[in-house]
Amino acid sequence: LRWSEANQRLTKLAIEIIGREAQVADGDGAPAYWRYQQLRSRGNTIEAGTSEILRNIIAERVLGLPRSR
Repeated sequence: LRWSEANQRLTKLAIEIIGREAQVADGDGAPAYWRYQQLRSRGNTIEAGTSEILRNIIAERVLGLPRSR
């Protein structure tokens, strides 16, 4: 959970630093790498259950909070 959200912030920052070159559809090197990583970081928060579902599991099972409705 922490990694997937931190990864989203990291890739967003990298894209902002690289600038317009990161938005070009072709090419390779650092801009292409970070563009791909940004797209993957979005998928990572969905793949093994959404971040919200994971938060609910932690709240219920680890913290013993009542089930959300």
